[in-house]
Order: sequence, then structure tokens, then C-alpha cells
Amino acid sequence: MTTAATTPWTKLVALLKKKRDAQDAKDCSVPIGCRFVVVKSSARTLFSLFSTHREASPSVLFLSVNAGTIAIQDDTQDVETDIADVHVELKGKKQIELVLQREGGCVMATYGLEHRVQAIECIGTIHFMQHAAYLQTTKRSQFSNVFHDSILVTHMQHTIDFASEMWTLAMWNVLYPYSRISDVLRDAQSALVATDVRQAVLHLNALLDEFYALASFSDESDAPRHLHASYLTLLLAKIKALEVHIELYIV
Repeated sequence: MTTAATTPWTKLVALLKKKRDAQDAKDCSVPIGCRFVVVKSSARTLFSLFSTHREASPSVLFLSVNAGTIAIQDDTQDVETDIADVHVELKGKKQIELVLQREGGCVMATYGLEHRVQAIECIGTIHFMQHAAYLQTTKRSQFSNVFHDSILVTHMQHTIDFASEMWTLAMWNVLYPYSRISDVLRDAQSALVATDVRQAVLHLNALLDEFYALASFSDESDAPRHLHASYLTLLLAKIKALEVHIELYIV
């Protein structure tokens, strides 16, 4: 295991900077990412209820955080898509719906994962990657009121939703001081509603300071080899992205 003070965390944070500064983080021999084995769901028809055809074979979904891409590989396809061209939603308990923008239109598919926590992690990682991609290209906000920044508002809610899910799925509800995370995030959200950007940053920074030393990555040998951020590390990365975004409003 490597701690947040080492290169993986540094590269993760670098992805939140301007595109030129983020390039070194993208050029990484062992990428930061996560790999999921998923099963593509087929449409239910009357015929399929009586069909003896075997179940769909598993696919591999790989999120390369450094490159900002999502790759889906199965028996029929090996497709890589820029994360900006992806929309993801939770469907049911442990399914995700992916909409990929391609030349000529959109492709939509639903994938099932083994556990709900994997679905939440997958969605949370995609949202972080999209926020990072936005921050690499954005300039100081054009909005005079921070609450009118729909990108920021959306990612604040995404982060709260992720923490709320992990509150039970990762048993943060019984691990003090993890149980305070959602409350502090909601305090930061309330500060945004009140357009008190400095107070919002203070709340976020307090969480980063408190949990920074607990962030970790595991070296996964599954192809492709990658560094896999823990659930807490992913949350801290999402919080850091919010902090960087809000600081655009502080002169």
C-alpha cells in the first residue's frame, strides 16, 4: 500500500490543474484506475423468457483516471471513449446505465455488477474524472453567484450522494470519525447556497486535513496493471476537486 503523500496522490491531485500541468499526471507508467467485471443486460422479451440461450458473457470495464477514458472489452468489442462523452446513472440496486456519445449518435447499455458498492464506486469514479476534465480546461468562473454554477452544484451533490452510500456500504456509519463526513459535506453545501465560498472551502479543507493520512492505493495486477484508490481516497479526490473549483471564486 502507498499513502496519500506519495506519487499516486500527487498525480491524482495534478489532474485537477490546468491541462499543461496535468499532462505529467497522465503520462504514468502504472495508471490510476479501476477495473470492473460487468454483465451487459439484454432487453427482456416474451421470447427471451423461454429461450435456452446462455447468459451474456462478462465484459471488462476499465476506467483510466490518468487518461480520462473508459474502455469496455468483451467478445464483440474493444471500445475506448473519452470520459466527457459518457453519461452514467444507477439503475436498480447494482446496475449502471451508460450512454456513450459516438459518431452518428449515442449508444446506451445497461451493465450489472456483482455488488452495489462496485456500482457506486464506478459511478463515483466517472463523476470525479468528468469533474477533473472540466477543471483542466476551465477559467475563473463567469458566474458572479457561485450557486449559479451548475457544474459545481452537481458535483457537490454527487459527492454527498457518494458519501451517503458509503456511509452504509463501507460501514462508515460505525467508524468514528467517518460518520461525520456526510454532515460536514452538507455544511459545505449550505455554505455554497449562502454564497459563502470561504466557509465552504474551510469545511472541505477540514475533511482533507482529517483524513489525508488515511488515503491509500493498492497495486492491482489484473490487466491492465493499475493503482486502485480506496473508497476513502476516491472521496478525498472528489472533495479536493470541489475545493479547487470553489477557489476559482476566491480573489
